[in-house]
Amino acid sequence: MTFCANFSQRVSECESIITCELSSKLLCAEALNRAADANLATVIDGSSRWTPKNDRLAAVYGDPAAAYHLCSLWIKRGLSNHCWTTIRGDLISNSNLAKVRKERGLDKCINMNGGSGYTSPAMVATAVEAILGAVEIDGGHEALARIMDHLGLTKHALLASVPPQVPREFRCNLNAWFAGFATMASQERPGAAPSSLRLASELAL
Repeated sequence: MTFCANFSQRVSECESIITCELSSKLLCAEALNRAADANLATVIDGSSRWTPKNDRLAAVYGDPAAAYHLCSLWIKRGLSNHCWTTIRGDLISNSNLAKVRKERGLDKCINMNGGSGYTSPAMVATAVEAILGAVEIDGGHEALARIMDHLGLTKHALLASVPPQVPREFRCNLNAWFAGFATMASQERPGAAPSSLRLASELAL
């Protein structure tokens, strides 16, 4: 059995870096655990707990959760499939997640095999994915979106180049409103079409 006595400190450091306090400290501890020992015992808030390795939070949950949020940003902007491939590869690839580790210092929070201090880029990328998964489970999609913004995982030139499109149901309401307004305007001033009305009508299409 492996024993790690300072996980409360690691969890606190991680929460400080990502600017998010998780209600489940054990979930955050799991996200930070890279030790392969299935019998890892950690001390969280003075209590000893069994803590599994972070693989399930990373590959099974964290990676798809992060991809889903990025995909929602991509699809709202009406970008092409090629743009999605580029955005995903640039923002949530192992190399970029390792870069986030270097900039934010998350590697210092990770528990390694046998207390090893070495963390490879793949190990750190897995931990970042697991942290994102833990945040989504603990606080929902809004919490995940906020943390990804904070870590720079939504900052991409392609996403910044196009504003989010107006939701379809809102466009339908706008179209009905503009049609009624245009009828009124044409009755009052035949042939007249205010520039603001034309612009708004184009936006609603």
